[in-house]
Amino acid sequence: MRIVLTKVNLRTISFILLFLLGIVIFIAEAYSGRKAGFSSFIAGIMVSFSIIHLLGIENKELRVALILLSGIISLLGPAIGMSLSILLPTISHLIGRKKKEQRIKQIRKLRSRGILVVAPSIGSICNLVAKISLDLALSGKKLVVVDWDGSVPGLLRERGVPFRQAEWRDISLSYSGRLGPNYLTVASILSSLITGIGAEVIASAVKERASVELPETVKLIKDIIVHEGVLLDDAMPGLGPLIINTSDLDLMSKDLVSALVMLQSLSFGYRDFVLVVPIISPISESSLRATGGRIDVVEWILRETIKKGCIVITGPEPSIIALREFDSLLITRGVYNVMGRDLSRFLPDNIKKLIKSEVDVLISDGTAQQLQIETSL
Repeated sequence: MRIVLTKVNLRTISFILLFLLGIVIFIAEAYSGRKAGFSSFIAGIMVSFSIIHLLGIENKELRVALILLSGIISLLGPAIGMSLSILLPTISHLIGRKKKEQRIKQIRKLRSRGILVVAPSIGSICNLVAKISLDLALSGKKLVVVDWDGSVPGLLRERGVPFRQAEWRDISLSYSGRLGPNYLTVASILSSLITGIGAEVIASAVKERASVELPETVKLIKDIIVHEGVLLDDAMPGLGPLIINTSDLDLMSKDLVSALVMLQSLSFGYRDFVLVVPIISPISESSLRATGGRIDVVEWILRETIKKGCIVITGPEPSIIALREFDSLLITRGVYNVMGRDLSRFLPDNIKKLIKSEVDVLISDGTAQQLQIETSL
């Protein structure tokens, strides 16, 4: 700890000295009466560079732009150069911090609600999982995140957010807890909605302990459900979110793990974390129609997980069941191009106009507002 503190202190002192050296150069240039030249350019860069690091501005493109702009402006004269080399980074930092606080307030307003996020593609789903997870983690929420493409840890690491990453095999997905024997029944129905295989077949395979010949898909389902691992509750870190990595699985299996993580959260009598889960098949219109749909089961899972906080990120075909259960709906840019007519069936004209303008639109309590999902300031 002493070593870390010493390094931080030395770093801060070095930037302060760099700042003071830049100021001295500006003052010397002003007293000399000469036309501003290369030394003023360097002084502007030094002052701006030190201020940027002392304020903790992280966006690389913004940092480079501010440093170069400060250097160029310093060629106009020492006084204006010194002033703007300090003001530009400071103003930029204050604006960025205000935007960040506004975004965190928006997320905090919804912390006890269920939010359904509709995205236009698989890539968008994964991207939104990462961005929303970062926003919530920065606001201090305790999270369990199912990560489909492995992108969440990198984004959290960039922003200095502590977390624990676990492979899906590390987490038990068969703990029945307070659900008792109903757990296997519900897990089999969820698996059926995702794979199209009968729930009875899946339940029978899971119960069968002997080594029997099973179709490969059923073997995979059984492996995902019954493998041994740590209880979800025990895997939670003391600080930061728990990230469950499923990047090594195919899409069907990712969907199944997401659904089972939601079900696992209901196995515990007490839950103090928010779920951030990408999921498609169990709540899609086509899946519920094709399988005859156990609508009652889907409704129950959604209703129960939403009570303690759940953000579900899905594709552009959410069922009316899902739309009805969630308190808030976030329609992201690009969705209207994919499901414009379907959206028109249940959205008023003023909201449709907002969605057509290609922004992220949050619909809650009958009103709509633009919600910028952007994490890099």
